[in-house]
Amino acid sequence: MNSDKGIVVFEPTDNIKLVKVKLNDIKLLGKKVHCTYPNRIHITPIDCNRFNYGKPGGGGIGFAIKSKNSIDIKLSSVMKYSGPKNIQPIATRSLYLMSTLLGLDNKFSIKINLAPEVLGHAGLGSNACLMTAICASINTLYNSPLNVRNLMEIVGVNFAECYKGKCVLGLETGVGPATTLLGGFCLISMDSIVVWHHKLDFMPKMFIVNTQIKRPEFEGSEDDIMLKRSLYEDTKSRGVKSYEILMDLLPAISKHNLKIIGDVIWNIQFSGTHLSMIQRYNMFGKEIYSLLCKSKANNLEIIGLSSVGPSVFICSSEPDQVVHFLRSEGMSFLETEVQSDALAPEILHKGEYINGY
Repeated sequence: MNSDKGIVVFEPTDNIKLVKVKLNDIKLLGKKVHCTYPNRIHITPIDCNRFNYGKPGGGGIGFAIKSKNSIDIKLSSVMKYSGPKNIQPIATRSLYLMSTLLGLDNKFSIKINLAPEVLGHAGLGSNACLMTAICASINTLYNSPLNVRNLMEIVGVNFAECYKGKCVLGLETGVGPATTLLGGFCLISMDSIVVWHHKLDFMPKMFIVNTQIKRPEFEGSEDDIMLKRSLYEDTKSRGVKSYEILMDLLPAISKHNLKIIGDVIWNIQFSGTHLSMIQRYNMFGKEIYSLLCKSKANNLEIIGLSSVGPSVFICSSEPDQVVHFLRSEGMSFLETEVQSDALAPEILHKGEYINGY
């Protein structure tokens, strides 16, 4: 473990926290597990004053979106990795975490394919979703000794970001693991507690805009610098935000009311954490706010920045209108849907465990 400009950097297998859980029977069910997994849209944290490195905090709301990400894990005589080099530390950490927690002697070969439109550090939860999917896949391969709550907890306290081929502690609200595992929309409180869940299967097509706007550059920890203003802004807005989520957003989701859903999400863009994050961009967020406001002017119901961006999500009862608008603006975008169903890793070669693999 060492320090780089005040950032604590460590090996993927270091800083592992084992959570005390009651394990169901651990039994190897096959030789290989395949999993396609979603990305997540993080609409907002509840209060970033409750963030905590190395422990889920701050709460939040968000939902899962369908993506072509996939993982293949199989038993192997040696540890092997195939996939994008920049995410290898997360894969290594996830496998080591599950092997240590479950007391596994097996070694694994892992192959990761990321959807080409899914960019790291674009606000789509790439690391949190990947770590959750790997842990869930190993769990399925061994007869699911951990339940959903257990998985969320162990990912939350062991979450890390990649940094120069190693790891640094990251901030995790619990929205990423929850939406990856459960699908749909989740309202998360402290310690990754799922307060409310909805499949969100009534939503029209979802558009994820690759704004190609450059994220802010920071000297030192990006999380720390962005949080300085966010702490102040969320102190002012957390009460109003919580009220609108409880009294307006959740009923609107239950009633399938796109307009009110969009109104609440729109208000979030101009207060609290989102205000501070967007204003960290060039010219106090002029480019992002310009896109958001143009979308609103075109009567598109749901518009927002996911996490710290720069990805923007748009949803409307008139999908063709969204396509027309984005093409007229010259924007690159992904047309997808809400991932309503729970994560479902599939065991291949079930019951065919053979010595030598």
